Amino acid sequence: MLIDGGCTTGGYRLYDRPMGAMNLAVSRRYDLPASQLWEVVSDLDGYASHADGLSVTEVIAGEAESAVRRCVNDKGQEWNEAVAEWQEGRRYVIEVDTDTYPPPLRQMFKSFVGTWSVEPHAEGCEVTMRFDAEVRGGKLGVALVNRMAAKAQHDLERTLDSYGRAASG
Repeated sequence: MLIDGGCTTGGYRLYDRPMGAMNLAVSRRYDLPASQLWEVVSDLDGYASHADGLSVTEVIAGEAESAVRRCVNDKGQEWNEAVAEWQEGRRYVIEVDTDTYPPPLRQMFKSFVGTWSVEPHAEGCEVTMRFDAEVRGGKLGVALVNRMAAKAQHDLERTLDSYGRAASG
């Protein structure tokens, strides 16, 4: 299905894996070169301008593979994240310092890792955002995260929309 100026949505996938390990992934294909999308997707300081619920994202130390980013949500709650892997032009991985997460999220997630990737294709590229977490609270924790997945999927789709607009404009 083509939407928003020639990009296709790959939907989202939520997996309930053993021991409370979960992941959520959203992908979209764009009729734009991978380099154009990478410029937008890899802007660590600019993520808040694309992501619902965040008011600030700023690199407070390092850059690329050594970057530490501070995030502030719309409620003024903040936490830190560190880049764990950086493959220029292709992908990066961020690990959330869950000890700095706001209390509700700190109690819900033992670990939380996000991966952003841009893969070239003959007709353009595909951007994928994948989030892996270790959920606390056993089956109840997993059930709560599953309930949050629909909103998370909606928010991530809007982020992909914003990436496409920024890369083509």
